[in-house]
Amino acid sequence: MDWRLSLVSITQRHRSGPIVAPARVRSVAALSSAAGGRRPWFLCSVYSNDQYCGRRAAVLYGAGELFACRRCYGLAYESQQGTPRQRGVGQAQKIRTRLGGTVNLFEPFPEKPKRMHWRTYLRLRARGEAAEHYSNELTMQLLNRLKRSR
Repeated sequence: MDWRLSLVSITQRHRSGPIVAPARVRSVAALSSAAGGRRPWFLCSVYSNDQYCGRRAAVLYGAGELFACRRCYGLAYESQQGTPRQRGVGQAQKIRTRLGGTVNLFEPFPEKPKRMHWRTYLRLRARGEAAEHYSNELTMQLLNRLKRSR
């Protein structure tokens, strides 16, 4: 495969379904991966504040004819957009499901799954309980603020 393509077929996702359209991408770089082989990377070609970005990115985002990386568009991941309380709840729920439990924080903490090391289980349990405690503290602060504002 020739990694020095200047015309790349990009799939754009839209509510009505995927749209495949050619888009101009200045360069594609190929780097060796840790598992062997080579992985293609797009190079962001945006000039912003008199500086060339040039970041490697697996995904470029498009708005019109400009394709740029997450940083140039100022995009954040979904998990970064929640409040700290929501992130704490999400982290606790994720750990509970990883241990075979449910996302319900009112149920007892899940038991250690078979074939999981005790050290791993205890580390995850401590992290999950800390996330629950953190989100509970923030919930209590929110409720106290609401109570005082009445």
